[in-house]
Amino acid sequence: MEPAREQGFSGANEKEEDTAGEEEYNSEAVSPLHVEECDCRLRYIGPLGIEASTLLDQNNIKVKGKLDPEKGECIMFDIETTGLSRDSDIVQLSAFDGITEFNVYIRPNQPISKNATAISGITFSFEKNTVYYNGREVESTDLRLGLLKFLEYLQSHANPILVGHNIMSYDIPVLCHKLHECSMLAEFIQCVYGCADTLKLAHKLYKKEDVGNYKQSNLVNILLGKSYAAHNSLEDVKILHELFTKKLTCHSEDLFPFHIHILQKSFKTMVEKKAMSVATSRKIAGSGLGFRHIMLAHKRDELSGVKTLLGEHGMKGKVVSKMIEYLKAHEE
Repeated sequence: MEPAREQGFSGANEKEEDTAGEEEYNSEAVSPLHVEECDCRLRYIGPLGIEASTLLDQNNIKVKGKLDPEKGECIMFDIETTGLSRDSDIVQLSAFDGITEFNVYIRPNQPISKNATAISGITFSFEKNTVYYNGREVESTDLRLGLLKFLEYLQSHANPILVGHNIMSYDIPVLCHKLHECSMLAEFIQCVYGCADTLKLAHKLYKKEDVGNYKQSNLVNILLGKSYAAHNSLEDVKILHELFTKKLTCHSEDLFPFHIHILQKSFKTMVEKKAMSVATSRKIAGSGLGFRHIMLAHKRDELSGVKTLLGEHGMKGKVVSKMIEYLKAHEE
């Protein structure tokens, strides 16, 4: 899914680079879910400020440690949505592992914007409860069933690694929000081994002057010498698999947990109180740790609990000291 900025919509256009949350702590840019510390758990409030009825306890989410791409199976995935915002509905969800493909059209609750339809070719009739692709009726399902089918597809792979273009900034937050709506978020987090963003991989390997821009369709054209039916998520994931396997490389440091945005948001108060920087919160979240894990480590061993835990993830010195000072000052 490549949300467009010039045309004002998402799900049907090119996404190049989204730097939301890089320089300042913008909660809406980081994740579509607001997170509050509540009884040592994370309470989720949707993008409209409506409190969710479920709680996701970080104790039940296993910390996977350092992620290794050699231990997982890479699966390309992409979504098409009704609009630009991160609370848009998903209308198409596709995945491809190099052999088997997954594709489902999902009936939305929101209207699909005209701009999105113009690019993706997807429309929806609320009167007929029917999805159309390029004017032709396609088989579709509701959101929960579509997500269940996707989860089953992922569970058929050993340690699935989700790979996509600009997924950290858009696709994952949208998918995370919809999984939460269907009370499937925790199960999905447990299933997915890690994620990799091909936009970031391309940035590391290729200079802008050599490729022009980092849009997926352009990279495919420049690096593979091919053109394809862009903006249909199934076609996007098929060609992305070729681009990923032939022209990109993925290392352990390129992987991040599926719920990185949620983990990072759990440090909101510490960032606001200058107990850590945005970059540090992102690094800790990237290791699979959230505020709950840090707090528990401190409670178990005030002298060295946090130091030991973060040391295992390559963090030490003043960064850790400031965090410990904050935790001590806010002990009940």
